[in-house]
Amino acid sequence: MSKKIRSDVTIIGGGPGGYMAASRASQLGAKVTLVEKDELGGICINKGCIPTKALIYVGQAISDSRQLEAYNIHLDYTGLNFSSIMKEANSIAGEARGQVEALMEESGVEVLKGVGRIVDKNTVAVSTDGGDAPLIDSSNIIIATGSSSLVPPIPGVHNEGVITSDGIFNHYYQPERIVIIGAGAVGLELGTIYNGIGSEVTIIEMMHDILPQEDEEVTMYLRDILEEEGIQIFTDSRVNEIVRMDNELTLDIEGGMKVKGDLVLLATGRVPNSRGIGLEGLVETCRGFVIVDDKMRTQTENIFAVGDVVGRCMLAHVAIHEGLVAGENAAGGNAAVHYSAVPRCVYSNPELASVGLSE
Repeated sequence: MSKKIRSDVTIIGGGPGGYMAASRASQLGAKVTLVEKDELGGICINKGCIPTKALIYVGQAISDSRQLEAYNIHLDYTGLNFSSIMKEANSIAGEARGQVEALMEESGVEVLKGVGRIVDKNTVAVSTDGGDAPLIDSSNIIIATGSSSLVPPIPGVHNEGVITSDGIFNHYYQPERIVIIGAGAVGLELGTIYNGIGSEVTIIEMMHDILPQEDEEVTMYLRDILEEEGIQIFTDSRVNEIVRMDNELTLDIEGGMKVKGDLVLLATGRVPNSRGIGLEGLVETCRGFVIVDDKMRTQTENIFAVGDVVGRCMLAHVAIHEGLVAGENAAGGNAAVHYSAVPRCVYSNPELASVGLSE
């Protein structure tokens, strides 16, 4: 017989939106259970915001130091230990994850390791590696399952040496040549990192320019600077196929161009983690994204959703704010989210930031 747990608020997913929702609901006196299948902190802390900023710091420091050559000061980076840099970045992510774990413990949130699935509007089943599957009887449910890297349907995309941004921190070697498919924020940030540490970087983008959602005049200047720094950027370019021969990957670009690299990184967007978690008949979705109102409430009054699975602004700080609102409302409050002044940032070198309405 499955173990039964009683909770006022149950949250599926322990990323920024999930753990902040848990903290807020608990502050307001609710008994909170948080279900996470992997590590607390989500993509942001474990594979995104935190470890990438550690790498950006290293890459930018090396890039800035090269300016000293104008003063006849030459630094030698031939002994750069990329594996140690990646280990340090993962270590920093681990420290941040430990802070989230401490926050949950201090807040009195019960954390269950396993895969959460909504059985009905008041029940969540948790599948664990141990075989037991506790059932949580919950007055309110918050969906915070996040997103995963989109793998485009390009022939050869599953070849060895083709990875997504979610898997970048499992690769401890520095590629001599890296090709990045996608010139959004993730592609440009990782391109800046690898260029800074000395890899040859090529970025392929199918749209007419980099960062197509941002101001065209600003992105024009950013592109010029990135190209001056040695990053090759090809826009209006569609990848038809990726071919691996020996240790080399060749990208066949529409129009006849071929680009070669040792590592190919997919930075082609993200898809919501909404399949297989029991949303059918309870929650309305559009292209996989959960539909919510400004109080983060779905069509089922006691079920909320926050973060990337909602898809309004797939940014960690937005997920945190949505989590605070959902956590408050699940504990009996009446908060709302307003998206009129959301800051957006790209940690390239130089950085790009914007806030509020575009032209």
